[in-house]
Amino acid sequence: MPRRYGAGRLIVWLSWLCILAPEDIAAQSFSQQKVFGRYQQVVWTEEHGLPQNTVRAILRASDGYLWIGTLSGAVRFDGVRFTLFNGANSPDFKGSYIEWIFEDRQKNLWIGAENSGLMRFSGDRFRSWPLKDTLPHENVVNLYQDRRGTFWGGTHRGLLRFEGDRFTVFTTRDGLPHDTIEDVGEDPEGNLWIATGGGLSLFKDGRFTNYTQRDGIPGGAVQALAWDRSGTLWVGSSRGLARFRDGRFTVVGVRDGLFDLETRELLCDREGNLWIGTLDGGLFYRPAGAADDRLLRYTPKDGLPSDRISAIYQDPDGDIWIGLNGGLMQLRTPRFQVYTPEHGLANDFIWTVFEDSRGAVWAGTATGLSRLSNGRFTTFTIRDGLCQSSANGLGEDSGGNVWTTTAGCAGRFNNGEYRYFKMKDGLPSDNARVVYGDRTGQVWIGTLGGGLTLYSEGRFTNYTEREGLLDNDVRVIYEDRAGALWLGCRTGFSRFKDGRFTNFPTKDLIKGGGGRAFYEDHSGNLWIYVRDGGLLRYRDGKFTPITTRDGLYDATAYAILPDSDDDSGNLWMTCDRGVFRVSLKDLNDFADGRTRSVVSFAYGLTDGLLTRECNGGAPGAWRARDGRLWFATAHGVAVTNPKSLNTNPPLVAIEGARLERERLPFGADIRVNPGQEDLEIDYTGLSWSRPKEIRFRYRLIGLDREWVDAGMRRTAYFPYLPPGEYTFQVIADNGEGVWNETGSSLRITVVPPFYRTWWFTLLGLALACGLAAAFYKVRVNRLRRLHAQQEAFSRRLLESQESERKRIAAELHDSIGQNLLIIKNRALMGLAPESIPSPTREQLDDISAISSQAIEEVREIAFNLRPYQIDRLGLSRAIEAMVKKVAASSGIRFELNVAPLKGLFTKEAEISLYRIAQECVNNIVKHSAATDASVAATHRNQAVELRFEDNGKGFVVEDKTTDETGKQGFGLAGMAERVRILGGVHRVASAPGRGTTITITIAVQNAPQVVP
Repeated sequence: MPRRYGAGRLIVWLSWLCILAPEDIAAQSFSQQKVFGRYQQVVWTEEHGLPQNTVRAILRASDGYLWIGTLSGAVRFDGVRFTLFNGANSPDFKGSYIEWIFEDRQKNLWIGAENSGLMRFSGDRFRSWPLKDTLPHENVVNLYQDRRGTFWGGTHRGLLRFEGDRFTVFTTRDGLPHDTIEDVGEDPEGNLWIATGGGLSLFKDGRFTNYTQRDGIPGGAVQALAWDRSGTLWVGSSRGLARFRDGRFTVVGVRDGLFDLETRELLCDREGNLWIGTLDGGLFYRPAGAADDRLLRYTPKDGLPSDRISAIYQDPDGDIWIGLNGGLMQLRTPRFQVYTPEHGLANDFIWTVFEDSRGAVWAGTATGLSRLSNGRFTTFTIRDGLCQSSANGLGEDSGGNVWTTTAGCAGRFNNGEYRYFKMKDGLPSDNARVVYGDRTGQVWIGTLGGGLTLYSEGRFTNYTEREGLLDNDVRVIYEDRAGALWLGCRTGFSRFKDGRFTNFPTKDLIKGGGGRAFYEDHSGNLWIYVRDGGLLRYRDGKFTPITTRDGLYDATAYAILPDSDDDSGNLWMTCDRGVFRVSLKDLNDFADGRTRSVVSFAYGLTDGLLTRECNGGAPGAWRARDGRLWFATAHGVAVTNPKSLNTNPPLVAIEGARLERERLPFGADIRVNPGQEDLEIDYTGLSWSRPKEIRFRYRLIGLDREWVDAGMRRTAYFPYLPPGEYTFQVIADNGEGVWNETGSSLRITVVPPFYRTWWFTLLGLALACGLAAAFYKVRVNRLRRLHAQQEAFSRRLLESQESERKRIAAELHDSIGQNLLIIKNRALMGLAPESIPSPTREQLDDISAISSQAIEEVREIAFNLRPYQIDRLGLSRAIEAMVKKVAASSGIRFELNVAPLKGLFTKEAEISLYRIAQECVNNIVKHSAATDASVAATHRNQAVELRFEDNGKGFVVEDKTTDETGKQGFGLAGMAERVRILGGVHRVASAPGRGTTITITIAVQNAPQVVP
């Protein structure tokens, strides 16, 4: 069902989106220099969205969020957005100076604020637990839960022990060296150690054993405790660091500048490294397994944002988080390790990278050729015999000799000596760009301007446009499994097999330049990257393009590397905007039409690269035998292990919702009342390997048929929702393509206005039905009145006809009949005398005969107009007389069976019944051609049934309202009209050759008895 967005509403929504979008993205700063030689430094400050720059506590809770304690309140961080909680937006939040953040084993989050007791976070809100009236001091500076589940809290007036609802306070009166408690922890044996303002105390078997400066602690106040994997206790004090082992304290870090520095934070990470945070001296680090106590130091001079360390924390993924008075810092092992001149490279601008058959990695740089072997770099320059220091191509022949190409020559190392070749030696061009040793042991060199050349047995054999090469600029050489060479040229690419070239100009395949990278997968598909064009798949002689419009990260790639030994993995590619990868399955699915796009995953500065710019030497990237991928960049050689990709799906959380800019209660189902619009839902994904790269999809079940691809946006906007019940569901990937398919959901009810409610609909339907019924009743009554009027008119018409017939019959009988009788009688009187002449007698006989005949005809006409038998003898006798008379004159044998019908009908009804019978009998005589017929009248069940049958020719029953001549007449239609007026029914059964049967049924009208 499509959403309905008004144009004005859409403009407002887009405007708000543009305003809010910058606030949703937390930028951060990166240091290209590796901290302590291995860690990548990421820093957030107020400039990057951190609400306040002094970070005093850090914890990643079980819900996936990173919680940060600042001087402005508690901050929840998902890797992209910071959410601040304090008294301004959380009524139960007490205090703003956060001292510590702690999560117990029941996954309850506790936060302590200066002089404000304890707070517990639940359901997106804080609930305070003030201690002012029950404990010696309200300022709880730390909280610890031992292995037995007992809580210990440090205050400025003693040590608290919480056991259920009971608590105990320990002070100096109980044996503590000082009432200010700075830290609490357990050793591997489960003994409790307490750092106090007056020294260190061991609580064992209900007694305190104290250690002070007299025992070797460098400062009077102990402020931090940590145990390493060997069980050694490290003690941070107000004047440095000490190690407690075998009952003795040893001061550490004197020669490294740690002595006399206030050591506030200690952490022994899971790898065994020791981290030391000082108040004004920066960060110190002792690597695991160090042979001595020498410490490494990191200060603002080296890139540390501040030298005041207030928190050190290791998250579940192993990353180290540092709280400073200058922001939040993350130290993590980057995805990419980068080798630079600091590691021994000749230059950080790398053209090409290659692994030889001995396992050494070669890098062609801007000022020399470097080889990494056994962890050390060796550099070769012009002083070592190179014709030029800048190498842009590397390869190896079958003898294990490494070849190089430069802008001035091509050359090889042989037994440690380097020999180069130029045009004078047969090379077609000094500007050599690529060298390749094929599987047969031959060496091929591609040049700019000179085409392709084969070096064999000390001689060069050149192939140019004259020999069929597409053009003379050859930058890439790749050999497929069939032994064919694929050559990337300036205007496309060529295939060289069995001494013949097959050319593929790019303009005929895809918009772009020449071929820049080739790879043949295990299924035999050849993948070709075209400069400024995209990717081509070559299968069964057909090219299928895939471009940036289809999801590719960049239109140009300089190298294609697989990350697996089959087709189940990804293809990694390099470009000017970084390294990116695409699933090989996704590429094939798109090329085969099974999907509409591909998904690219790009890697850059946040993943450890020192620059996004990769270079296009030959090769520009290499997959080593150990599976690691090497990339030539503009700032060092980058290497990564593709198997280290994060395979854990992210946690997905709905953080809240706003309706018309007003925040809704957290966790509750959303109810949108009539007239309310502009619903916004905030959600997030929690995966800390690449938090800014997490992508989202959401749908509104009940409205959306498909997922909405939100990209990296973390808010869903619904300017308008039609009334109904919905479920909002959001899912996310972890930034590496691993999806949490379950995600998180939220129910939404959009209440319809009263005129769209079910009861209003029913009421409207009822009203409509009532109006329809009333209209129907009025219409039916009108039709009934019209029908009654029509019936009355028909009755009056028939009565008028019968009355007129009766009058005419009377006139004929009383007037014309009498006159004819007088004429007859006078003719007979004239015949009386016998003296009348014969001619006269004949005339009078004729007059008498004609008069008699005329009298009979008048009587017949009068009888037909008004049968006197009805009035005299009744209906039954009238019908019988009429049938007998017809039978006598027609020759048809009629069978009569007419029951007495006396007194059953009114006189008017009897006339109609007679006319019906007269019409049926006349039809038999006129139309049936029958020899036998029957007329029956029966009386039963308060109804009279007239039945007329013949064995005539029959007919097709239809609306027969015309006679055989086609002239309009009463016929069956007239009979039907009389039956209808009498309130009866009639049935006609007939078929050609099967005779006709007419049945008429009329209810008895119970007329008064009339003596015939």
